[in-house]
Amino acid sequence: MERFVKSNGSIARTARATVRLARLGLGLWGLVAGALTACATLPPRERLGDASIRSLSDISASPMTIGVQTGRVVSGNIDFALDTDGCGRGLLGSVMLVLCPKQAPPALEPGVTTERWVGVGGEVTLELAKDGESLRADGYLKGQSGQTSQIVLQLPFGKGAQWDELRKHPILYVVAATVNGISGEGGLASP
Repeated sequence: MERFVKSNGSIARTARATVRLARLGLGLWGLVAGALTACATLPPRERLGDASIRSLSDISASPMTIGVQTGRVVSGNIDFALDTDGCGRGLLGSVMLVLCPKQAPPALEPGVTTERWVGVGGEVTLELAKDGESLRADGYLKGQSGQTSQIVLQLPFGKGAQWDELRKHPILYVVAATVNGISGEGGLASP
């Protein structure tokens, strides 16, 4: 054991730090706080603007507004971002959502881009139209209290940098639209 500790000094330092935190009464919460502090030091994401979409299935509903940043959407009770490993991580209210890209099924039409995302809290398959002006999505997301939101969407894209980002990373758009209650035949997009 002594030889292992000498050859793996970083493991020994981590173990000693964990023991110190436990002695201070911080334990796991201290480690969580340290991880959150490390995340806070990541470089800020560029704000690209807001994207609005109005539901066609409920005309009386207010338009949904999505705050779009580079690789991230923020809207109401959602904060979902793409990480450096390609996975999307975030919170739906107080529920953690992690979706990672998996092998997608073959596209039914030539020129259509298909993606499949699977992980803790959901599974989504989406198709980006060959003209890049709309997307279709099917799947589910698990929200608070274990509720499951079925995803059956057809969404249009608007114009502008924020819409270009959602077109580049359509999973951001699907998650934000689902959490904000857009369903069925999507809606009308506006910049």
